[in-house]
Amino acid sequence: MGAGGQTAAVLERLRDPDARKHIHRDIEIGGSVDWENLAAAAGTWENILVTETGSGQAEGETIATIAAERGTEPVGSVPCSSRRPST
Repeated sequence: MGAGGQTAAVLERLRDPDARKHIHRDIEIGGSVDWENLAAAAGTWENILVTETGSGQAEGETIATIAAERGTEPVGSVPCSSRRPST
């Protein structure tokens, strides 16, 4: 499977509320044996910069900034950063 297929699979999982809850829990408790917790490795959400999104929105902002603008917790803002807002 190419990178495009992997990206599509990740985005599909992020649409699943149960999968997002699982990811949130894993990030908050420090990770999982199944994947490396890069959020914890960054030290703070201010250290995670969004460099590219499908919509172009939020590029150049930190996850902490996005969360503050949306009134959400940082971990909850990560999947939202990858989706286009509804208009």
